[in-house]
Amino acid sequence: MHRSLPAILLTALCLPAQEKARSSEEIFDRIRSEAYEGSELMARLQHLCDRIGPRLTGSEQLAAANLWTEAQFKSFGLRAWQEPWEIENGWRRLSAQARLVAPVERALTLAAGGWTPSTQGLLSAEVVDFTRPRRERDQREGSMVEGRILLTGRTPRVGRAVEDPFADCALRLLDSQKPHGLLNMTRLNSGTPYAMGSTPAAFLVSEDFKLIQRLLDADEQVLMEVEIANQFMPGPIEVHNTVADLEGSDLKEEIVFAGAHLDSWDLGSGTTDNGTGSMVVLEAARILASLDIKPRRTIRFILFSGEEQGLNGSKEYVKQHAAEMERHSAGLVMDIGTGSLWGLSLHNQTPFYALSEDWFRPVADLNFDATSMRRQGGTDHLSFQAASVPAFAFIQDPVEYGLTHHTQSDTYDKAVPENLMQAATVMATGLWAIANHAGELPRFDAKLEADLGGRD
Repeated sequence: MHRSLPAILLTALCLPAQEKARSSEEIFDRIRSEAYEGSELMARLQHLCDRIGPRLTGSEQLAAANLWTEAQFKSFGLRAWQEPWEIENGWRRLSAQARLVAPVERALTLAAGGWTPSTQGLLSAEVVDFTRPRRERDQREGSMVEGRILLTGRTPRVGRAVEDPFADCALRLLDSQKPHGLLNMTRLNSGTPYAMGSTPAAFLVSEDFKLIQRLLDADEQVLMEVEIANQFMPGPIEVHNTVADLEGSDLKEEIVFAGAHLDSWDLGSGTTDNGTGSMVVLEAARILASLDIKPRRTIRFILFSGEEQGLNGSKEYVKQHAAEMERHSAGLVMDIGTGSLWGLSLHNQTPFYALSEDWFRPVADLNFDATSMRRQGGTDHLSFQAASVPAFAFIQDPVEYGLTHHTQSDTYDKAVPENLMQAATVMATGLWAIANHAGELPRFDAKLEADLGGRD
């Protein structure tokens, strides 16, 4: 039977749209198949964590990780390079030991805070509690501070032009605020992130911190001996972000990026903070490169350093690429451990709600449906939002991230393979969809975020 001319013409007109839909479905199916059946993520994560190890900013291990990830990107056929920036000083912990001398004798467990100085030998001193409001008022004049060991909270960091309230004490001790004898880690010195601070500071495991508080609350005189040795490497020291591009086609001057921070603290091996995010970015690059099809927009993969000291690597990237920020169309950042991805924190950017639902519809069956208007702080997407780039962090299943991040327990065995394969599928799918989005993408609107207030 011969079809009529109008029917033939109608069929011809419909074919491009049908083929386009079929092509998109096939691409998303290939992404999922490669992520689950051809996954190389866990092998790379184990190499990063067990062979290279913790990656403190300015360390040889971070430099090795930069070189290794650059080589991995290149092995996928991508153009990859390192972008240098500088820090004021490097830092390395050597040793730390402490014990109660009175009113009881016992060993204590502690670790020096990042970029804090040594005690210059064995320190013997009385301990006072500077965490209680009444005690803080009584001790405000400083008579109970000079030459003593202080239990303190995480006070605001102060600049060099502001007097440090703890400058005259012998040592600051902070509660790790982690359970079961786990330590914690962050930067504690005042001034710039990598400055040589004047006051030694350390985290005590929570059990020891609370013991000392109980003794002081019972009006006991508490005496401690502490010896901490750290090493500063005077700078400037060159550090790097690792960057790679999957070049686009007709809109290749526009950039859609995926980001995670490659640096870590140094008590564990930096697995869930943020080896997992970094290896998901690397795996998304491998998956998309394996398609052997150019996206419309260029997809860029960025592994930042210096995140743990204040988002410094992403701030430097934005600074160095200031003239190109208008061409950065959107970004996705992963930084909350080994949990599966649930959605995006959209920072009240209402134009992106319907867009993100469309982009991630192919992975809705993977439980990715919790897109939220809420804010999410503390990681590298914020550096781009400040430049009006719509960059968003993933919402993740927390698993045990809050317990083990920054601790000696942040190790490879905490990684959950099926969650990370899901994350790689979601990230690669979202990147491909955004890079091929038809039409211009909206910019990040700070006024919309300001309207969010305290709402989720």
